Amino acid sequence: MKRALPLLVIALAACGPERGAGVYPESQAERDAAREAAFAKGEALGLDGLRAKLVELGVEPAEIATVPDPDYAIDRLVMNISVDRLDEFDTNVLAGLVVDSNFRLTFADPAIERAVDVGEELYRREMAAEIAILKRHGDWDRVPRQNEGEAMAEFARRLEHWCDFEPGAALRVIDGRWLEYTRGPVDAAVGEAKPGPDTARFLCLRRAVYATQLRRHFIGYRGEAPPPKY
Repeated sequence: MKRALPLLVIALAACGPERGAGVYPESQAERDAAREAAFAKGEALGLDGLRAKLVELGVEPAEIATVPDPDYAIDRLVMNISVDRLDEFDTNVLAGLVVDSNFRLTFADPAIERAVDVGEELYRREMAAEIAILKRHGDWDRVPRQNEGEAMAEFARRLEHWCDFEPGAALRVIDGRWLEYTRGPVDAAVGEAKPGPDTARFLCLRRAVYATQLRRHFIGYRGEAPPPKY
């Protein structure tokens, strides 16, 4: 196996994208601007706009209460419907409103709170954002995807090559089918005082995971039902 790795690297260099092709440097100012734009969009909706959207969905005005949140010195809307009415609503749309309002929408019933999967909504948005970045760079059709019949270890090495990592430095393959990040790339990215090459390389890896829905192959899902595929 040790002798095969250099041959794999040579093959990658000869017939695949150049090493680090998926790494897109991004400045701190660019990252801050993107976050600020997303936050400003949520603030622009406001509680009145949020309330109007809930009413459009069929929530009765009496089922919406304004409640102060002393921890953050803001007001939130609490939607108070019975569980037996949940089927009347698209929970994905409700999750979208939670995010669109900068999390100013909450639910009185814990069962409703659990049914409105905000985490999955955030995943869908992150996936769409990463796909958009790849398309903007002309790489949506080039980002590594596992080929039919391709061993997970071979695919992992191709993905590392795409993101400018040495073979085996960023992804660990478990039982021939599961993946997990190694600590090195994460620690290096976190350790940068401002976004630099280590951050760009890890974001490349993360972008591919989100954009191609690779999460279902990560070790956290072993023994669990696979996550939805969009």
